[in-house]
Order: sequence, then structure tokens, then C-alpha cells
Amino acid sequence: MAALKKVYDMLPVALQNICVSLYGIKRQYSRYGGDFKKRLAFFLETEKKDKEFIEEYQLNELIKLLKIAEKSEHYKKAFEEAGVKPEDIKTLSDIKKLPVLSKQDLRKNVKSFYTYYGNRNLTFHTSGSTGTPLTIKTNIEDFRSRMALLERLKICHGVNRKMRHITFVGKVITKKKKCFWRYNLFGRQLVMSVYDLHDKNKDLYLKEAVRYKPEVIEGYPSAVNILAKWAIEEGTDISPKAVFVTAETLLPEQRENIEKAFGCKVINYYGSAEGAPLITQCEHGRLHVNFESGIVEFLRDDGTDAAPCEPTHMVVTCFLTKSTPLIRYKIEDVAVYSDTKC
Repeated sequence: MAALKKVYDMLPVALQNICVSLYGIKRQYSRYGGDFKKRLAFFLETEKKDKEFIEEYQLNELIKLLKIAEKSEHYKKAFEEAGVKPEDIKTLSDIKKLPVLSKQDLRKNVKSFYTYYGNRNLTFHTSGSTGTPLTIKTNIEDFRSRMALLERLKICHGVNRKMRHITFVGKVITKKKKCFWRYNLFGRQLVMSVYDLHDKNKDLYLKEAVRYKPEVIEGYPSAVNILAKWAIEEGTDISPKAVFVTAETLLPEQRENIEKAFGCKVINYYGSAEGAPLITQCEHGRLHVNFESGIVEFLRDDGTDAAPCEPTHMVVTCFLTKSTPLIRYKIEDVAVYSDTKC
């Protein structure tokens, strides 16, 4: 991989765009190939289901996940020590019979969590910002389900994956001057580097964004906010239909700047490299756990349920990480939940 990166860095910009586009074909297939459309159609139907359906769905998915998790070295031992079997889970509240998994225990030997090593797996790496990076395996079917849920989010807000979009990425795209972006031609995507978002490059970024005419902008809120502030300062009209932000906490002043600059809504969503259940913003501006992706418990340090509006830890159980099951995983992210109906 390092050798390929060296070759890529030596190529002229035109050939780098071809490389990015060829990689884009592979990316498109892993995300949107196979039965992606079937999964999307299913999730479009489940979005407005009632509480009874949700509870039955989650219970069935939980039991399915537990049976798969038994194949892993870690969970086989953990279930035996807890004296719990998948068939002991009769209701969603029975999830509390299962032990809580700490990030430290996951990091100690992540390979002991793997249930499958085949070529249908994709590999993801966490950043390691709070410790040792993790290597998480996800089967391609689960990954496509996550992509289908994110596509449902876009459709909810009047856009879709096929629209022209700018994506800010946390990677060094190029070492060449004055061209801090590359094109994924097949994905209708302009990939922009966050590492070169300096005031000295302001005019270059704005000029390219205007020229590209994106219908969607997505990326870190801090990065999108920089582009937004530049657009306000220079009176630049970019006008996408929607902006999607993730990976960082969206601050109120960032939302205000972005919406003022681009004249559209900012849509916030939460996920993780580990594959935590998705939490996405609906058309009314409220955040919702996507029940199809897993279960989120809001627990105090002593393991008791937190009250509404109380900042507390999220303990997540992910239905879409069957190759690396995460069951009652204390992900070390803090949230506040509401008991009001949207």
C-alpha cells in the first residue's frame, strides 16, 4: 500500500484523477452493489413503523446477533461466564443479562471478536485518538445495509447519492500546490482535502467549489464551516441543496454559519468506525436512533438507566457488525436523550 501511495504521489494530476475514479468504481460496488436497492426499499418501508414492530424487529436481530457472536472466542467465553445463552433472551430488557464491553477489553485482542475471516469482509481502522487504533471487520452485506440507511437519510432530505457532491476527507490528497482536490468521476464526487484549508488557499477552494456546482456537501462540520465562513466573507454563491456533517460534534455557531452561507439545511448524523448504531437527523431537526442498525442504552457509570436530559454514556449493540460483534459496547461517547415524541 505504501509503495502504491508513492507511485500515486509521483503521477500528474490528470492521472491521479483517473486513479481516484477507478478506486471510486470499487467503492461504488462495495457500497451500492449486490442487493443494496432491496435493502434500501426495505428500510424506506420500516422508517415509520410503530413501537410494536420496532421491538419485535430489534429482539429478532439481537437474538440473531448473539447466535453469530457465539462463534467468536471472546463471546463464547463471555456468555459462559455470564451464564447466558441466546435463547435466554426473551425480551429486549433481557439484554441487561449480558456483560458490558469496555473499549479497553476490545483493544486487548480485537481478533478474538472476529466471527468470520472470508473475502466478503471489509476492513476499517479507527483513528486511535483515545488510544490504540482498532481494526474492525465488517461483512459487505452489513456495510451495504449501513449505506442504505444513510441513503434513506438523504432521500428524507430531498437528495440522493447520485447527485454531484463535494466530500471533505481527513486524508492528504496531494503534495502538489494549488490543487487540493481530486475527482471521482464515476461517483460524481469532488474529494477535497481538509489539511490544506488555510486562508492562503481560500480563493482556490472557493473558485473550485463554485465551478463544480455541488448539489450536496458532506464532511466534518469544522471543515465545512471554514468553507462557509469564506463564502460569507467573499459573498460567494455555492448553493447546494443540503449539507451533511458527521464525525465531530456540530456546534450551534457552525450550523448557523453553514446555513447562512449555503442557504440550505445542515443535516447531522452520528456513526463510528467500529460500526455503532446510526443516529440521524430527521426532517424536523430531531436526532433518532436508527432502530434497524442496533440498540443504544443510556447508562450511568453504575450501570443504572439515565434520566431524560441527563448527559450520560452510550452503551451500544450493533446489528450491522456481525463479523466483529459489538454487544453492550461502552463506546465512550456521551449523549443526552429525550423522552418526548417527535
